[in-house]
Amino acid sequence: MTDLDNKRFYAALTAMEQEGDEEPLDAALEERLVRRVLAERRRETMLRRTFVAAGVMAMAAALFLVFGLKWQTAPALPLYALYVSGDDKMLGSPVPQEVKQEVPQLALDSMLRVELRPADKTTEETTTLAFLRAGDTLKPWPVHPERTPSGVFLLQAPAQELGLELGQYELVFVLGRARSQPRLADVDEALRRKAKTLAGGWQLLHQPIQIVAR
Repeated sequence: MTDLDNKRFYAALTAMEQEGDEEPLDAALEERLVRRVLAERRRETMLRRTFVAAGVMAMAAALFLVFGLKWQTAPALPLYALYVSGDDKMLGSPVPQEVKQEVPQLALDSMLRVELRPADKTTEETTTLAFLRAGDTLKPWPVHPERTPSGVFLLQAPAQELGLELGQYELVFVLGRARSQPRLADVDEALRRKAKTLAGGWQLLHQPIQIVAR
């Protein structure tokens, strides 16, 4: 037997003596002592398992409080507005949805400037994804607006270098936190429904534009 089993053995023997067991150490007594040792071993094993399980549950609860509460209480992003301009001419700005706008035009060799401005200055970590819609087809637009310290996203380059050709497009941007980005199909469906937000708190901004020859 191990040292621990020896201790259990003598503890069991002492307990039996206290209970008035004074019979000689025969086979029956040995069997009773072994049973007591085994019972004590099972009890200690169960106690250890209980303590381990309790520790795991406590750690899980602590992680939930630290991370889950952080996610639940994360402040909402400020509302963003989309501004598009070509050279010195403003092409678009936020207007009520019901106001009818003529599609603005931009020469193919003009400088296109896109701004995504928050209603309030923000230092919140924000991600923006860009898409182009031509006709009924929506596709990712491989551009990367730069973020300023105040939370404004800027994109400025010649229209030709941005993959634009003659024709009509819709510039589409979604903004939100990076942990669960919307799928292309979700953005397409939101545009068709004229929605302003997507699941996960992502904001949807879009602006039609006509590219023409100078």
